[in-house]
Amino acid sequence: MNHPPTVDPGPDETIPYQNQWDEEGTFVQATGSDPDAHALRYQWADESGHVFSNFNQAGLPIRDPGVYKYTVTVTDGRGGSGSATKTVTIAPTKEIVLHAGAIGESTGPAWVSVADTSAASGTRMYNPDRGAPKITAPLANPANYFTAQFVADPTVTYKLWVRLKADRNASGNDSLWMQFTGAVDAPTGAPAYRPGTTSGLAINLEECSGCGESGWGWEDDGWGAVNRNGTTLRFERGGPQQIWIQQREDGVSIDQIVLSAEKYLTTRPGAAKNDQTILPYTFFPN
Repeated sequence: MNHPPTVDPGPDETIPYQNQWDEEGTFVQATGSDPDAHALRYQWADESGHVFSNFNQAGLPIRDPGVYKYTVTVTDGRGGSGSATKTVTIAPTKEIVLHAGAIGESTGPAWVSVADTSAASGTRMYNPDRGAPKITAPLANPANYFTAQFVADPTVTYKLWVRLKADRNASGNDSLWMQFTGAVDAPTGAPAYRPGTTSGLAINLEECSGCGESGWGWEDDGWGAVNRNGTTLRFERGGPQQIWIQQREDGVSIDQIVLSAEKYLTTRPGAAKNDQTILPYTFFPN
């Protein structure tokens, strides 16, 4: 008499959305058992019945945040089979913190990485003061810029914050342009602030004319009044994205970039002046 096999799909799991792009990826692994010691064949299927693997270990497809069920079936080749289901929850990526000096990749000579004990990860990206005039719009084809990689969640709305420092605390050394691959304006859904265009967010360390600046400070693009909140962003397709940082005024340093869907949605992560806040990074390129 043939006895049917059984299979254990492993415990239910919760996986952060951004972890789906880790080098090792995300996978499920089942262990089958056959009372008759027959060799087993495996088959993994998603909730729609689509089969995505014929092995006991299977790489998971990339999914938006949500709850998904995967069923593994084992057969012994003699008519016996067994199935079990595993629940995988993809958790939203609501908070993104980047250490610009540690992950920034420069094109052209304008931006350099400088060791700085007051900066996140001990380093900052710096555009030395060369006395250049202010650039009134980002360039569609810049010769000088740096990029920072991250993974964006398509299901949330992000608020941008940046920590800057100006040479000599001067208002002529306190701003930059930022662009984002895949970005859309959150209220309208229209493509916005993308590389390859002259659309960008101007980030000024000084909150308003005459507000002054001192040391490191957190700011957004809401210039013109103290604590004025700036733009919110969405990334409709999600997944790996890049931030492009271009010169607006030289003599400025940047060490942290935050995209927050909850914690800092309406409140800056630290002080506008003389800030000492170092947030732990949430994403580092593999």
